[in-house]
Amino acid sequence: MIVAVMQPYFLPYLGYFDLLNKVDHWIVFDTAQYVRRGYGKRNKVQNGQGGTQQITLPVSHCEINTAYKDVRISDPNWGAKLLKEIRHYSAAPCYKQTTEWLARSFAELGGEVSLSRINVALIRAVAAKLGIDTRIDIYSEMGCRVDAQVQTINDWGVLLAKQLGASLYMNRPGGQAILDPDYFAQQGMPLVFQTYEAMRYECVGRHFIPNLSIVDVLMWNTPEVIMQHLADSKARQSLMPAHAKQQTA
Repeated sequence: MIVAVMQPYFLPYLGYFDLLNKVDHWIVFDTAQYVRRGYGKRNKVQNGQGGTQQITLPVSHCEINTAYKDVRISDPNWGAKLLKEIRHYSAAPCYKQTTEWLARSFAELGGEVSLSRINVALIRAVAAKLGIDTRIDIYSEMGCRVDAQVQTINDWGVLLAKQLGASLYMNRPGGQAILDPDYFAQQGMPLVFQTYEAMRYECVGRHFIPNLSIVDVLMWNTPEVIMQHLADSKARQSLMPAHAKQQTA
């Protein structure tokens, strides 16, 4: 079983779902410190003029050490406002089905005010739309807690993966700057880094911009096309542990 642990991001880019599709069990790390300028409350889409703009969840003021799970939404009408902000996609081939799906997904949230729960619900909605059936659990709601045993940033992945009975831990490519493959290997938990190539697609009348929110991808592509990209990416993913690659280089 392959496990990944990720923070709850707001309508993240396709690479997030590529990783989700490559693992068997996904842990939403909602007790991590909320990053005010991170992707927990915002993401980027096209602005219709050749550049990008942000779509944002309005959140109440919180202290710097607040966990994602404790951040609250300040405006209950955020969904309707977001749909207005992306009207410039109206000429995109999948605009109608995407905005209708977003409206339904927002409505199903009811009066939810937890930033983390909103993000998780939307991640699950995207996963269902793309046919990704990976198990998704929220760390703060799980019985296995490892906080007291954590001494380094590497321990989160090692300890959680072990408690869940995983045979492999997978992390995003950016994790290579902070995670130690040798430490994982010494602890008996092989570490693999995700390999991902941004999906390129036609944006009629506009310039393609890679790695925008999944909203942009869905505006220009059917779920079937996106699913094929994810399937191809999964087929190319190497499961050779990171430390083994270094030794054989």
